[in-house]
Amino acid sequence: MTSDTKQYQVQFSILEIYNERVQDLLTDPGRRPKGGLKVREHKQLGVYVQDLSKHAVDSYEAIEEKMDEG
Repeated sequence: MTSDTKQYQVQFSILEIYNERVQDLLTDPGRRPKGGLKVREHKQLGVYVQDLSKHAVDSYEAIEEKMDEG
């Protein structure tokens, strides 16, 4: 969809929760924090995962590539 008045931004993240640890699957396993990522809550933002990577995608193919990478 194109518009002169609106812009869209799509970001992709993927995480795993295993043994009560949250891991970013798009980060190199050697660089992941040992204790996992922290789940936080913000009054305006709601619940989020601190330091979870976000990757801009511009097509379904880019989303599929990120899913394969994860």
